[in-house]
Amino acid sequence: MRLLRAKDFLKVIKGEDIEFRIKPYEIQLKEKVVIEGVRSIYSLEFPKIKFKELIIRNCEFSGGLKLNHLEGRAFTFEKSKIKGLTLLGSRVDRMHISENIHLGELHFDKTAINNLDIARNESFNRFHLGCHNNVLRATISHNGVHNSGMTDSSVYICPERFGEIDIQNMHANKVEIGTFGEHSRLSVNGVVTDEFKIENCDHSKSQVSLKNIRPMGEQKSQLTIKDSKLDETVLEQSAISQFNDLSIENSEVGSLKNAVDELQRLQKARFWKRSISSMFLW
Repeated sequence: MRLLRAKDFLKVIKGEDIEFRIKPYEIQLKEKVVIEGVRSIYSLEFPKIKFKELIIRNCEFSGGLKLNHLEGRAFTFEKSKIKGLTLLGSRVDRMHISENIHLGELHFDKTAINNLDIARNESFNRFHLGCHNNVLRATISHNGVHNSGMTDSSVYICPERFGEIDIQNMHANKVEIGTFGEHSRLSVNGVVTDEFKIENCDHSKSQVSLKNIRPMGEQKSQLTIKDSKLDETVLEQSAISQFNDLSIENSEVGSLKNAVDELQRLQKARFWKRSISSMFLW
């Protein structure tokens, strides 16, 4: 592992460290590092970075940054444009991904974070926070305000190992939330999407609230409930009625029955059972 000062790490980020580009090496930063105003055409993969505080702002990366084993106290990525930002096998106390003009792809896997803040990112292609992440507290707010004009954007969030998640004002063509850990808490208020899917949600084991869910365009919109047990305390009846198509697979919808019956009458609801013993019950 190489011990680098801020000026040396800046050369790596700019792609000026030829040795790193040929054979990336592990890095430990000696001091707080602020990277600002960089324009880079390179895609860089870091095998390991240990740091106290790392801030990247007002930068533009035509390629992507792949951060393996990022370990530190506070990581900030803000007011920038990037093709893709990936974190794998990392441990960070506080992470802020905010006010970026465009995030091509934001991908987290096998990463532990105490406090995660993803806020006010204007547009993105893909958010992926998979099931192998361990996040104590997450706030995901006001993202994708410019996504309405994009042909494709998607969000996948798996709260299996999350403690608390608050999602507010998310815009994306597709939004999927599923596999819920027991006793986790998820609060969603304001999602605009043409395809909304909730999967593996049991409101008797997790605290889940989905409010103000609505489609971008009603004529091509779809709501999917899969392998779940929920009722009006989880999902508002008004949200169901706004979508053009409803698909329910192996699920129990409880007090939402009236709204579902109305869509069925209008031939806008489809039902699927995988077996006679499925949990799709009325």
